[in-house]
Amino acid sequence: MKKKTKKKKLSEKTLIRATFIIGVALVLLIAVLLVSVLEYVLVALEVYANFTIGNSTFSWILMFAIISIVLGLGLTFILERIVLKPINVLLDGMKKLSDGEFSTRIDLGKVAGMQGIADKFNTLAGELQKIEILRSDFVNNISHELKTPLASIKLLSDSILQNSMDLNTIREFVGDIGNEAERLNKMSQKL
Repeated sequence: MKKKTKKKKLSEKTLIRATFIIGVALVLLIAVLLVSVLEYVLVALEVYANFTIGNSTFSWILMFAIISIVLGLGLTFILERIVLKPINVLLDGMKKLSDGEFSTRIDLGKVAGMQGIADKFNTLAGELQKIEILRSDFVNNISHELKTPLASIKLLSDSILQNSMDLNTIREFVGDIGNEAERLNKMSQKL
């Protein structure tokens, strides 16, 4: 018997964060490699001969690369927090909207271009909220309109079944039931 293993699905935030970090790290790595090659060439041409550490040119390049990587990764994590914060706020707002919380509004701060996105999101949320109110009112009104003829039909049919009535009264009640049924039919056609 095989065990079914559930694969854990990564959230959108995690995927965006990972993509951002990997992208910045790759750019940083390429930059370090290019600078290292440039430094090696400059040292080989004895332009930077005075800056060697000990007797090895390679150790100077290695130290420069390590310092660049550490500073670059630190800057990557700081920039990731700054750049991805508005995206995470937007994703949270979208999740709330999809869960039916139409009163959700977001503020993306003063990051260039992001306030326009926040305004559009908030407009969308407001329109969805209005549509939900209209839908709710419509359902309530229809429910009320349907209850009246149904209550009349129920009352008239119960009266016919429970009381001994003359034939004219029964015909009158059956005519009223037909009228209420016709009223329901017209309502359903309008819908």
